[in-house]
Amino acid sequence: MIDDDPEALHCLLEILYTKTYAFTGSVVGSLHHTDAEWIELVKRHAEIFSLADKYDIKKLKQLARTRLAIAHDGSYARLLRKYLR
Repeated sequence: MIDDDPEALHCLLEILYTKTYAFTGSVVGSLHHTDAEWIELVKRHAEIFSLADKYDIKKLKQLARTRLAIAHDGSYARLLRKYLR
């Protein structure tokens, strides 16, 4: 656990108590992200998924996979809209 991302570990503990997880910071709570913020959001969910896989926490892995797909789809759609105008 010493080499794991501290925020990812926080999310791991949070899901054990609350059945969900949330991030803190500027990347959360807005539908109007910059490209860099979308990339950061995808990266954070991927880190959570990796940690859940490492410690075999199925519920966290499933939730992270779902949120990763949503974040990825949102960032991909944003980039398409930006470059196909």
